[in-house]
Amino acid sequence: MRHVFCQLLGSLCVLRYLRPHGFALGLLGASMLVGSSACTEASTDSDGSGGTIEPEPPPSPEQGVQVDNWCAAAAGSRAGERAFAQDFAAAHALQRLFGLDTGWISADATLAQLLVGSDPFQPSLLDSYGDAFVSACAADATADGSDPGMVSQVGTVAVIVPGFEPAQLPADINAVVIDLRELSPSADLAGTVALALSQDLPLGSRTVRHFSGLPSHDDGWTHYESSTTELPVVATGSAQGDLPLAFITPTRLSPEAATLVAGLRLAGRAIIIGHHVFAGVAESSWIGVGDRGLLIRTSSLHNGAVMWPDVIPADISTETPELYVEDVTTTPLNAVAGDVARSAIQPFDRTGWDWQTADTTLDSGGMRAGLLVGWGIFDRFFPFFDLVGREIDEQLLLSLAEVDGLADGDRAGYMKVLGRFMHDLYDGHGFYSDWAGAWPSGYLIVQIQRVAGEPVVRSSAHEGVFAGDTIVSIDGVDAADWYEEAMSRYSAASDGYRFVLATDELKQVWGSKELGLRDPDGIERTVTVEGRPWEDQSLVPWGGTFRPNGWLDDLGAANTYYVNLSGEVTPDEPAVYDAVVASIVALQQGDQLVLDMRDYPAINYYELERYFHSEPYTAPEFWFPTWNGPDDFSLVEDSWSFTPANPVWTGPIALLVSNKSVSSAENVAQMLEYLPNVVVVGQQSACTNGTVTSFWLPGNLSLTFTGMRLRNPDGTEFHGIGIVPDVDVVPTASQFADGDDPELLAAIQALATP
Repeated sequence: MRHVFCQLLGSLCVLRYLRPHGFALGLLGASMLVGSSACTEASTDSDGSGGTIEPEPPPSPEQGVQVDNWCAAAAGSRAGERAFAQDFAAAHALQRLFGLDTGWISADATLAQLLVGSDPFQPSLLDSYGDAFVSACAADATADGSDPGMVSQVGTVAVIVPGFEPAQLPADINAVVIDLRELSPSADLAGTVALALSQDLPLGSRTVRHFSGLPSHDDGWTHYESSTTELPVVATGSAQGDLPLAFITPTRLSPEAATLVAGLRLAGRAIIIGHHVFAGVAESSWIGVGDRGLLIRTSSLHNGAVMWPDVIPADISTETPELYVEDVTTTPLNAVAGDVARSAIQPFDRTGWDWQTADTTLDSGGMRAGLLVGWGIFDRFFPFFDLVGREIDEQLLLSLAEVDGLADGDRAGYMKVLGRFMHDLYDGHGFYSDWAGAWPSGYLIVQIQRVAGEPVVRSSAHEGVFAGDTIVSIDGVDAADWYEEAMSRYSAASDGYRFVLATDELKQVWGSKELGLRDPDGIERTVTVEGRPWEDQSLVPWGGTFRPNGWLDDLGAANTYYVNLSGEVTPDEPAVYDAVVASIVALQQGDQLVLDMRDYPAINYYELERYFHSEPYTAPEFWFPTWNGPDDFSLVEDSWSFTPANPVWTGPIALLVSNKSVSSAENVAQMLEYLPNVVVVGQQSACTNGTVTSFWLPGNLSLTFTGMRLRNPDGTEFHGIGIVPDVDVVPTASQFADGDDPELLAAIQALATP
């Protein structure tokens, strides 16, 4: 025992005793009075021999048993709350995106190796993961307590066990000791520390990765950026005056506790009694996985340009810290000096993947790793979960179960698994691609449109298939059943655009394809078609028409000028742009204008739209999913403002849209649809706008998604709603067979109607 002594006060003796755990008994015997015969400096031996027993000197501080690495000094926090695979995927995303290393390619490859075999999602996986990465370690979760802060008093020292709310200090104390040996994840440690500080105290800064959206994992252009940023580390103060402060430290500390203890010690504001503190723990983040979890180093702590030492040693190294509580006011606070051998965090490097030379191995581990990587990135960066729901969480588990039934190297089977996984993202930019798989032998050279739920050929350059044909079967499978299965493997924010994506698959031909067709007169036939070269697809429009820009005299609308905004008809060339602008500014009173945005634009439409706005206006609102380190998330707005051109056309405008109006095409429409002189004609758009981003998966596959939250110029939501026509057009097969353009005809009629 520390300070067991007799103090002769006349005939009285005071015995001091500090209870080893929790100080619940406080100063036992502080008022315990014993006879002076019990306090003599020498006493008679208990055997009555008359010998003397010399009093024992006060014990010297013993050296506590200290660990020698940050992982052994790290404590886990709360247990996992989701399925094991989901939380593990979140942990790998934390490592991949916010961890120290820049090597996401090797990190994913390591993950794939760890997931080979049957039923890999066991607690031991966390140990294997921690062993594989120097910046990760596995630990047991810590049970979350529900006690308020507790205070006991040792002389004039308050000993606090932090709880979910700060304790109240006694009035007669002159120092504070915070006991961290039973620290609950819900404990308000910062509030407890504040009881000893009269003002906020800077402790240094934390370097973390900053993401403004997820940068595309390619060497080329990306709309989104990443960097490192500095976050201040501050201990909050709330006391009337400063009090001496000490921490009782167990072997393992949580990242929050390690940050405050190490930071205050380095600032010369607290002493450490017990075990050393490791900066690596303070620089880490925790994710619970099952009953355990992973700590990932996600930052670098430093004062100015100097990183915190790897180890901040205990001032009193001991296994029995309760014996030294009263030394808080007398222990000298020497400057902490120590080595810095650990690595500092580096900016995220999105580059490094070469699809032409990448490893194409796709075994069970790679398949599972790809699903975990995809889910983990979407969990962090997909900006529409509040609108579309989180069905993808359950789908991750279903997809992992599907992988269990696939053979190594089954790329076609895995692509279907990925498709069903991506379906539940409900994003028209949610594509999946196999860059090492087989390509179709050819393609159908047709334009297909959904009419009353059926696939109808709008135009064709393919032998044996004609405009107006309805496809009723595909390789012997009823077309409705074929589309139902295919559409289950495509992500889209609308059924109309999901049908478009499934149709793109239908046009792929592997050898030959048997089609059951029904002409407009109801006569059915079966044809076997051979695939044509990819280049031949330019013979038919993807969406809309190849009609050139000009007056619509041939349709009986001589006062109506038509601008086809499809990139196939109006390319991004200065001369073409100038010609379109010249035509618009030449329009006279009594003229009308049709803007056809049923395909995809190439022209500089931001500049073009200045000729339709008489007042300053903005583009749609762009909101970037932004992370300042792994814990600070926000959506940050970026919007663009424009001024009108001179002159401006404010006469009647019909805007054509379709299920194939997607992304930039919808951007065009969003800046026009609300104008009072604009009528929208056609079908609902694809309901997906915002710049796409991409990333790679093991096996040389890639996923893409909409990387920003895009809203309408007035701030209302767009995703899943899209451009809704004022005049909804449902074509007929006969109109296609006759070569009519139903949407254009409807636009002419709408313009003629007051």
